[in-house]
Amino acid sequence: MNPMKTCRILLMGYMNFSKYLWNPAELIIERLDSSEIEGCKVIGRKLPVSLNDVKKLVREYLKEVDPEIAVGIGLNPVLKNVTLELASSNVISFGVPDEKGFKASFDLIDGNKVKVIKTSLPVSRIIKACVIKRNLPLKPSIGIGSYLCNVLGYLTMSWAKDNRRYGGFIHVPPHTDLAMKIGLNNFLSMGEMLEIVKCILEETIKS
Repeated sequence: MNPMKTCRILLMGYMNFSKYLWNPAELIIERLDSSEIEGCKVIGRKLPVSLNDVKKLVREYLKEVDPEIAVGIGLNPVLKNVTLELASSNVISFGVPDEKGFKASFDLIDGNKVKVIKTSLPVSRIIKACVIKRNLPLKPSIGIGSYLCNVLGYLTMSWAKDNRRYGGFIHVPPHTDLAMKIGLNNFLSMGEMLEIVKCILEETIKS
């Protein structure tokens, strides 16, 4: 991608759910929306934790924005680092219902698509720049799971592959406020998470 070319970055992140009333994914979307990174405009869109809404809205947002880079963001409450997910599966199975009471049981996200799809983000470049050079708490991961983060990841990566764009998914840990309010001992500051997300986007643009 030519960094001098005007481009659009679509960030999609989940809102609060269950006891996680202060979702760092939502805060990242709010803080980066309408900002500019390496000449690219960031467009943020929030998502409810509901399967049917997510499947509808993600497709609508991708069509509306038609971004060069599309990235989903979701909370994983047990993480200590931000993780860059390497792949996503076409299968979902919910241990707990979504916010509208629906509980998937080994259902397909899209019956016409492949079983597993890889991220098209430049993972090697991102790890070298963000982890090795800058020592940011970021790790590659194949543990996207089978809940709604996998839905967002799969739809984003699949769209990116079909349209020859960059697409991927980032899991974030609890941020400091959330950890303090519900008694967790694993967290990162919002400043660290924002720095990591920006680094991922910067290196994707430069690639």
